[in-house]
Amino acid sequence: MRASGQSGGLSLMALPFGVLVIAASAWSSFHTTERAVYPGKVIALVEYRSDASFAPRIQFALPDGTVKEFIDRNRSYPSVYAVGDSVEVTFEPARPDSAQIKSAWDPNTTPLIGYAIGGLLVAVGLGRMVASLR
Repeated sequence: MRASGQSGGLSLMALPFGVLVIAASAWSSFHTTERAVYPGKVIALVEYRSDASFAPRIQFALPDGTVKEFIDRNRSYPSVYAVGDSVEVTFEPARPDSAQIKSAWDPNTTPLIGYAIGGLLVAVGLGRMVASLR
């Protein structure tokens, strides 16, 4: 026989924690600066001998024609990119030097993970609440 308050307390905590996660994700969504997206091209692979990894050097053009280059912060072995690959470059419009390759972890899409986890926690919490009323 299970003690009635032990597992119920933990799952009931899921409800307020889920609401908190959803609220934090919403705040993040509304306070994340919109990022511009431009086409870019991999022009070289930079080798890091310390850990035998590679990072792509990217070139892209701003609307005014200014050409920018950067080395993406994400490195891998083997390289995910090849010279000549097309990529999407994202950056804050006021700060083109903040450029990076657009990925699934883009600051504009990351709050979706919070919404999913928060929604799951709220569902668990509400489910336990309903079950405890029976």
